[in-house]
Amino acid sequence: MDPRTGDFTFLEMNTRLQVEHPVTEMVTGIDLVEQQLRIAAGGGVSFDPAAVTAAGHAIELRVYAEDPARFLPSPGTITAWDEPAGEGVRVDAGYMAGNQVTRSTIRCWPSCACGARTGTRRCAGPGMRWRRSGSPG
Repeated sequence: MDPRTGDFTFLEMNTRLQVEHPVTEMVTGIDLVEQQLRIAAGGGVSFDPAAVTAAGHAIELRVYAEDPARFLPSPGTITAWDEPAGEGVRVDAGYMAGNQVTRSTIRCWPSCACGARTGTRRCAGPGMRWRRSGSPG
């Protein structure tokens, strides 16, 4: 803030969705991507912002192609790919068995979010399993 004028000046503004947005969507029931598109098209949001409440729970997990012993990039071919499924499970991915993991795509890996807005249903270990060539089973 400029102390002389009281004006706010931003050096940077981050207007993109964060990778954690599925957690917010799961506990609010609001599709944030849809809302961004509505605003970009000149409309407004489809909900009353003052009435938004969070309910339930959610967790997000991200998968990285790293050597787990050294935490270094581990490119190769995905030889097996299994995604979790079920009520309250969301997988944002674009990979399958046979895809190549290169040094430039190591950080562009999928996420799995699991949650429930009501009740006592638990996230039963949302886990993606994958194996690349040369990695242990």
